[in-house]
Amino acid sequence: MATLGILKEFQEGENWTEFTERLEQYFLANDIEDNGKKRAILLTVCGSATYSLMKNLLAPAKPTDKSFSELVTLVKNHHQPKASIIVSRFKFHTSTREPEQLISDYLAQLRKLAEPCEFGNSLEEMLRDRLVIGINNDRIQRRLLSESELHLQRAVEIAQASFTAALDFQTITNNKPGQLDRPNLQKMEGKDTNVTVSDKTKKYYKSARKSECYR
Repeated sequence: MATLGILKEFQEGENWTEFTERLEQYFLANDIEDNGKKRAILLTVCGSATYSLMKNLLAPAKPTDKSFSELVTLVKNHHQPKASIIVSRFKFHTSTREPEQLISDYLAQLRKLAEPCEFGNSLEEMLRDRLVIGINNDRIQRRLLSESELHLQRAVEIAQASFTAALDFQTITNNKPGQLDRPNLQKMEGKDTNVTVSDKTKKYYKSARKSECYR
């Protein structure tokens, strides 16, 4: 029976947790439930450097003496030691959105920062509060604060709609008839420009400004 999916060898510098999560999905797709098979596959695709690391951390025991989950935890604790909750929460509560950052990207950033914070059931409220405080846009922030009952999903919808509307307004404003010509004309009439403009052309633009409809 052909296997589903492709397993690539783990490379130093990769995220071990993400690698093992994909490995779990590979097991699920191919109906692999036996712990011995899971361990054997892990030891096959973990890479020579990680295998040596396991042996050194377990000596005098061997990697084959441990279960799949034990080996995963062993390497995780080595590469990604548990961070201080206080430090993690400090990073979360001081995170602010960059001026041009998309709302969805900022929310994804907050969710990643919240992972080690152990907020538990209050996670959604913490994300909502940090989104409102760290949005870094007065207009959007005032709009969010005007809501009497604001949950996370509603806050995201309002922030995204406001951000998109601002971009659309800017696009429309920058492309209004007559507004695109003025900077170009100023550039042509500037002393530092290398563009040569005839006196006739300058006279036409100047007269066009002063002309009024006879009606």
